[in-house]
Amino acid sequence: MGTVRLTMAQALVRYLCAQRTNVDGADVALFAGVFAIFGHGNVAGLGEAPDVAKKRELGKKLRRAQRLRRRMAVESERTAKADAKAAAAKAAAAPADDAPAEKAAE
Repeated sequence: MGTVRLTMAQALVRYLCAQRTNVDGADVALFAGVFAIFGHGNVAGLGEAPDVAKKRELGKKLRRAQRLRRRMAVESERTAKADAKAAAAKAAAAPADDAPAEKAAE
C-alpha cells in the first residue's frame, strides 16, 4: 500500500470513523456522525472532510455490493451448468430404457 496524502481534517475524520466500541456484544461505531452545515464556515476545522469520508464509505459499500452480485452470478451460472449436465446425463440414460419397449411394440 502506498502513501496516502490527507489534510489534517481528513486524517482526523478517518481516525474518528475507525473508532469502534462493543455494545451488548456488537461492534458499533463510536462516533455516529457530525453535524455540519456546509457553506456556513469551517465547522470545527473539518471543512469538507466529513463529506469526503461519507462518499468514500458509500464507494466501499457499492464495491462490496458489486462483488456480491458478481459472486451470486457466478454461483448461479455454476448451478445452471450443473443442472444442465445432470439433465443431459438423465436424457442420455432415458433413450436406452425406451429402446427395448419400442422393439417389443413392433
